[in-house]
Order: sequence, then structure tokens, then C-alpha cells
Amino acid sequence: VLVVMVILYGGVPGWANSYALADLPWQQVNPSAFSFALVLIAWALFRRIGASPNNRVLSFAAIVILMTTAMLDHGMTGAFGMVGLFVLAVIMPTHSARLGMLAMAAAIGIAVGAICLCWPWYSFWKAVRWNQDSDFWFNSKFITWALTQWAFPAAVCALFALPLIRRPIIRFGALGGSLMIGAGIAAYLRHSATIARFPLPGMIYPHLMVGVFAFESRLFRPQTWPTRLKAMFRPIPLASQAILEVTLAVVLLRCAAPQAILIATQPWLARPYLVALLHRGEDRQSRLPPDLARLLQPVQEHDVVLSDLQTSWLVPSTNGRIVAAMHYELFVPDQKQRVQDATDFFTTASGQRREQIIRQYGVRWIVLNRQMIGAPAFNALLRPNAVVEEVGGLVLMDATRR
Repeated sequence: VLVVMVILYGGVPGWANSYALADLPWQQVNPSAFSFALVLIAWALFRRIGASPNNRVLSFAAIVILMTTAMLDHGMTGAFGMVGLFVLAVIMPTHSARLGMLAMAAAIGIAVGAICLCWPWYSFWKAVRWNQDSDFWFNSKFITWALTQWAFPAAVCALFALPLIRRPIIRFGALGGSLMIGAGIAAYLRHSATIARFPLPGMIYPHLMVGVFAFESRLFRPQTWPTRLKAMFRPIPLASQAILEVTLAVVLLRCAAPQAILIATQPWLARPYLVALLHRGEDRQSRLPPDLARLLQPVQEHDVVLSDLQTSWLVPSTNGRIVAAMHYELFVPDQKQRVQDATDFFTTASGQRREQIIRQYGVRWIVLNRQMIGAPAFNALLRPNAVVEEVGGLVLMDATRR
């Protein structure tokens, strides 16, 4: 299942909740990755409750803690996890067991909601009701890619496992996968940002089905391949299983190929190791994080730093606050205007307009990144008398100096 999970994509998403092999190194700093792991553990515990009456209270408490953490950490993944609990309940073998597990899933949902409402660090209820910047949070291209490109190979290959539908894990995958596709279609029609995110983590459902099919057919055992290849040339009824298995292997290899290329060429994956091993080329790694850490030493915790959107994205990891970055955040008003103002400052704004932006946002420091804004803008904005620190292609200027 793990091999299928990290390979079977029509394209590498590069998005939250992706566990594609080429995405793993840089997506694991995303809170969605942490929440997704908690969701899988919670599902396993919930399934165990349905299978055995032992330690139900402890398992219930553990699931509530896990799902609460997931919900507070990455709300969309937490909501996806809650839906999965109900899917697990529905596939229970008997009517009485189904009702009992549905009631338990509902109780977990109520407990998680109650704890989240008590969370002191931000208003969970305000986050749930937040409806600003909907044009940013809902991305029609994302849901189109998720349904037609990223998930398509997994959804088609999952059909190979339908003869195993009597197995609970296959029913779980079939029902959950259908719900995720339905959620994606509904999100596209309703422009819902929350359920638009379900199809990507929801790929776990078809991946489980494909993984079980591969296991049952012993697809990853080399010694089975001579017999499988011979079986392909038998009459169609006898050759059908072998044809499906070979087709799946071809699809897996086809999906693995672009990821292998990315792993070998991208600076945040294996390229630095290959360059060191072969003594050829350059690793292309960005030195921005350590350079920023040295550059921003004079900046205090609450100082506002103005820079281009890409550089601003990293600034708070060191120190200071920012006007805008390449990603919106909850509870920040007027983010569209902030992005426009920050972009204008480093591109088309007049001197008077730049002064206005500095005053409007209380900017204390300006960071110029020659690589991001280009030499013409860099030279136009550089004020030698205001320069406090220089590291590589970065310059820190005191916004109060002229």
C-alpha cells in the first residue's frame, strides 16, 4: 500500500495533503501532513473499536485527542478525518454494529467540536465561520487537477479491486473514494473551499484498494512474473487477471517516472547528493533561509518587514512581521489589498506611493532581494544611507532613514 501511495499520481501535486514521493521532503513541514498521519491512526483505532469491545473507553479518548489535534492543526484535514469515521461506521457488517459505530462517530464529533471551541490561542468558531478571501481559498484549477489528473490513475486502477468487494477494507475504499469524488464535484459547483480539499487526501481510499489488489496478486514478488507473463497469452477469460496485473505494473512505472526525474533534478530532493557523488553540475540549493537569519539579526519580534512576496514568506520564520506573502492566512483582513500594495512597492509605485505604503503598514525595515525583484528594481529602491546589513544578494534597509 505504501508503494502505491507514494507513486500512483497522474502528476505530482505539489500541494497540501500530497504524499507523492517527490512531494514528501518539502510537504512534511505542512501542517496537513501531521494532521493526515493523526487521522490514519484515529481511523485504525476506530476500526479496532468496531472489531473488539476491549479498551473502548481508552480508544475513544485517544481518537478524540487525535482528531482534536488534527482539527486545530489543519481544519480541512481534520474535517476529512471526521468523514472517514462515518465511512468506517457505515461498512460495519451488521445493522446493530453500524448504528453503534455511527453513534460513536457522532459522539467523537461532538467531543472534538466542544474541545476545539475551548481552544485559547485562536477562535475556532471564528475560523469555521470565516468567509473572507473566498476567491483565494477556492481554486477551480486545483479541484480540476485533483479530479482529472492527480487522482485519475488511482481511481481507474481501484476498479481492478472490485472483485474483492466483500473485504471490509475494499468496501471502505470504494465508499470513501466515491464520497471524495462527489465532494470534489460538489465543491466545483458550489465553490466550497473546504470540501474542495477532500479529493487529495481522499486518494488514500483508492490507494488502499490498489494496494490490497497488488498484495493479493503478489505483484511485487519477482518470482511471480514469468507465470504472469505466460498467462497473458491464454484465452481471454483465463488471461484477464494477468492483463490487469501487468496493466497496473505499467501504470505504476509510468507514474513513477516523472517523480524519479524530479527527484534527480530538483535542488530540494536528491540533486545535491547526485552532484556531490558525480562531481558534476551545481546543486541549485537556495541559501535564502540561513542568509535571512544573518540579515535579520537587528529586527525585533514585532517589527514590520516589507519585502517581495516570496522573500516575505520566510521572514517570520526568523523574526519580525510582514505586510503580505505568497499565501493568505486566516484572521488577516484585506489580504488582497496587502498583496497588491507589496507588489506595487517593488514594481510600479511612485516614490510618494511607496512612502504611503510604509506609513500605512508601519514598516520598520525593508528587505531587497536582488534575485527576486531584478536588478532594475533593486537599484531603483536601494538607498545607501539606509543600508544596515548585506548578506549575499540581500540588503536590509532601515525604513526610517532616507
